[in-house]
Amino acid sequence: MKQLRTLLVAVFFVFVGSALAQPANDSFANRFTLNGLLVITNGTTVGATQEAGEPDITGFGGNNDGNQTAWYQWVAPASAPTVLRAGGNNYRALIGAYTGTAVNGLTTVATAQAPNNQTNATITFTPSAGTSYKIKVDRRQPGNAGTFSLVVSQAVSGPLISLTSPANGLSVTNPANVTLNATVSTPLGGTVTNVSFFYQATNLIASFTSSPYTFIWANPPAGSYPVSARATDDSGRVGNSGAANINVRSPGYFLASLVTTGSIWKYLDNGTDQGSAWTATGFDDSAWASGPAELGYGDETDNPPRPAATTVGFGPDPQNKYVTIYFRHAFVVSNATSLNNLIVRLLRDDGAVVWLNGTPVWVNNFPAGTTTIDYQTLAANAADDGVTYFTANVPAAGLVVQGTNVLAVEIHQGALNSSDLSFDFALDVEGAGAPPTVAITSPTNNAPFFAPANIFVTSTASDIDGTVTNVDFFVDGVKLAQRTTVPYNFIWSSPAVGAHVVRVEATDDGGGTGAAQIDVVVYNSVGTPVAQITSPANDAVFDGPTNLTITATAHSTNTVTNLQFIANGSVVIGNDATSPYSAVWNNAAFGTNLLTAIVTDAQNRRGTSPPVRVVVIAPPPNLHAPFVSSRTPAAGANVGALTSIQVTFSESVVGVGAADLLVNGQPATGVTGTGSNYTFTVDQPNYGAISITWAVGHGIEDIGFPPLAFNGAASSNIWNFTLSDLQAPTIAAQVPVAGAVVTNLSSIQVTFSENVQGVNAGDLLVNGTPASGITVNSPLNYTFSFAQPAQGGVNISWAGGHGITDTSPSLNGFNAAGGGANWSYTLTVPATVLIPSNTVWRFIPGTSEASNPIQ
Repeated sequence: MKQLRTLLVAVFFVFVGSALAQPANDSFANRFTLNGLLVITNGTTVGATQEAGEPDITGFGGNNDGNQTAWYQWVAPASAPTVLRAGGNNYRALIGAYTGTAVNGLTTVATAQAPNNQTNATITFTPSAGTSYKIKVDRRQPGNAGTFSLVVSQAVSGPLISLTSPANGLSVTNPANVTLNATVSTPLGGTVTNVSFFYQATNLIASFTSSPYTFIWANPPAGSYPVSARATDDSGRVGNSGAANINVRSPGYFLASLVTTGSIWKYLDNGTDQGSAWTATGFDDSAWASGPAELGYGDETDNPPRPAATTVGFGPDPQNKYVTIYFRHAFVVSNATSLNNLIVRLLRDDGAVVWLNGTPVWVNNFPAGTTTIDYQTLAANAADDGVTYFTANVPAAGLVVQGTNVLAVEIHQGALNSSDLSFDFALDVEGAGAPPTVAITSPTNNAPFFAPANIFVTSTASDIDGTVTNVDFFVDGVKLAQRTTVPYNFIWSSPAVGAHVVRVEATDDGGGTGAAQIDVVVYNSVGTPVAQITSPANDAVFDGPTNLTITATAHSTNTVTNLQFIANGSVVIGNDATSPYSAVWNNAAFGTNLLTAIVTDAQNRRGTSPPVRVVVIAPPPNLHAPFVSSRTPAAGANVGALTSIQVTFSESVVGVGAADLLVNGQPATGVTGTGSNYTFTVDQPNYGAISITWAVGHGIEDIGFPPLAFNGAASSNIWNFTLSDLQAPTIAAQVPVAGAVVTNLSSIQVTFSENVQGVNAGDLLVNGTPASGITVNSPLNYTFSFAQPAQGGVNISWAGGHGITDTSPSLNGFNAAGGGANWSYTLTVPATVLIPSNTVWRFIPGTSEASNPIQ
């Protein structure tokens, strides 16, 4: 059975005021924020209103829409099946889920109403992790406002793991090192036992049993493929990260950019159908407007605002916007025959079709089953809200031509009233050709410097099949200088104290790149050791409770003997004397925390890292202990067999063992299940009263914060029922067997399926005539005797008023009309021989003519 548990986070809102006061979250702008995998909150629409432009619950408007609404927002913690449910006592709910940032420009994800004679309205969908969903609750029919309960429940089946490195779209040329890093949280509790990295989903790269989950992957296989991570916890639950697509080039290949993000695009936004001719290279787009990407509309209301560089039109009606906007961009290629692979990066909201020189190369984000796309075809909803660059690899052969090439992209809306549209695009290309070679000649790797200092960085760069066009100098990822001619040197003035990465990258005339990098440590004037926290990042936010893994680097002009991790200036998290340096802060304190690392060297000199600020969000307090919400058999039931007992708790619990449940004081023999649902297997007890209780030392508790124990002694958690023999006796066998052909039939032996009583001779009918005698061989076995009937078919049945029952307290009666209760025989009696053959006869001669016989 797949194990499934759900973290419980309960948030309760209490509304105080007059009966007609507007609830605080009546307006979309004042919507309440819900957090977590499972949220339970109470709300009201008493005194609520409906704003102008607010969407009706799709399909249930008009008289069914109460027009008194309450608003919430929830950011999905994971991409997992999710249930939204609203309703209450005498509150027949309407519920809607939307994306977007303006009440008059929301995109509908799903809506529902409570069925007739029910109160709960339920939506089931799979959200995109990190996406903010707006939730609206209303009540069917105007004037029926009231209080309701809202539940947001997301099924998470294992640890949540995030792949933080490599970045999606990373491109490297071998020999190369690719850093793999993952972070893991356990919202369901438990301990992470394994983290593994894979490429192409199934090829194992490396595995770890403890944090930090970091691996330097040297010289990965050439090609374009996804890299992902998988976490397993001590209960066997598994969580999978999203994938990062990387491109690994063999030596001799270069990567160049043909179209960059932010490029100038031609566009047409008049709502016309352009057919297919507009994608051709020679199409006349001179009358089209143009502007830099990002192109679109509506994102200026995002949080944070993300206004388009070029605003395109959507037509005269904001509730009936143009479905398709067209974009074109030309670029020139001078070495088409050397190009191997195109790497497409697309930002779109909602869907897109990409054409190159009149050939479709990528269709992205249309509903499953879409076979034809025209200018009125709606895309699927962009769950990322147009903030993600999606990547695809396209072979260059036969697509890219020498000279002018034209990209044509059509962006489709997911709904006619969609609030926004987004488009940007980049096109990179891989080609054959040797990349430039680079070497840093000064300083050497891990060279020490003492502040104040000026560091003279010198390098060489060359290209065997082309020309080096520029050499760029980076420190800690920030470009500080560029040189286009030799010598390729620069002076790094007044570097900050600390550890730094110096990288020199050369580009050739074919777009190929090569790079070299070194580590440099700058000490203060007296050579104090240097430490730096590398994870978590400054201002990182975590949901508590959590065990926080901290990693750091440490350097000294002597030997590092220890690195101590400190929280908030005084709390010692741990010590590590060997690189890589790390420690785990178990149950990290809630709130804002400052992390530092103190390095000590062999000369007992100490240096402190710059502080890193992290925030651990405290969960709402756990106020309700788990209880038994349902059970099978039910209290007071009368059952005929008992081999298992099903128990459903009011919430997810842990620590459930077979011996925790007692049947008449005896522990169950086994248990399966997880979350809130468990099935106990038991040895069937004797018939009679059955009492279900719980062991005093059980370890059952919920997974809230703090965890609350299940009260096994509470009267609501124990129950009684009756185990009875409810099985009626049947015919197990008879002699002669049913259907037999017999030559003599004056008695029948009958065996019942269990001990019976009340058996009389007249209960058995032979062709409707009662038997005349009975012999009791045992409580199971009886012999009935009777006069042999006439030959032919003989039917055996039972008297309607028989008194045959089993011997249980239930006195289950024998069903004389049930299956197998009646049967028949064929009686064949041998003929009586009066004159046998070969008989001796006496005779006398005749004295008369035959025509005149003797009288």
